Amino acid sequence: GYRLIVTNTGDGGEGAIREYTPERLLSWYTNKVRHPVDAHVLANGNVLVTEYNALRVSERDRKGKMLWARASLATFPHDSQRLPNGNVLIVTKNGFQEETPARKLVSFLDVPIRGEKVFSGQKLPNGAYLMVLESGRVMEMEGKDAVKADFRIDTPGGLTTIEALPGGRYLVPNRDRNRVVIVDSKGKVL
Repeated sequence: GYRLIVTNTGDGGEGAIREYTPERLLSWYTNKVRHPVDAHVLANGNVLVTEYNALRVSERDRKGKMLWARASLATFPHDSQRLPNGNVLIVTKNGFQEETPARKLVSFLDVPIRGEKVFSGQKLPNGAYLMVLESGRVMEMEGKDAVKADFRIDTPGGLTTIEALPGGRYLVPNRDRNRVVIVDSKGKVL
């Protein structure tokens, strides 16, 4: 399928977003973003962009025009996700916040470990939160106190995301070690 590439430096400014066809042809491009670290093509064709330096998550059309934004975040955002109910999940180093399109806070989940910071995170289809902490600790939580998985991976350095797979397994990329592995809910490489 199509590939979405996010670069957070260069491109005549502070980064860019490109989409390529399966034939590796450029489908569209914008550099009207500030240090993007995450982007997702939405069902309507627009793009949800996490802009680190701008302290903002925005929805943009394919020309880069901002259609919606949650700006002035208290801390730098790492990830964002449009949820099935239309709300937006914003992941910052302090935790997860879910907001309506009208920017009303629905819920907030703090980092569960004192002194830790979230490096990457997402909300899974079952409602659980999956996060990678800066120390390399991975946690899947079903609410504030229900821990489904808790294990460590190699120091994440270049890690950008983690994906939950069926059967309590996780896909873990690690740029520093130039590999992608599948681990179980205890962190054992399969």
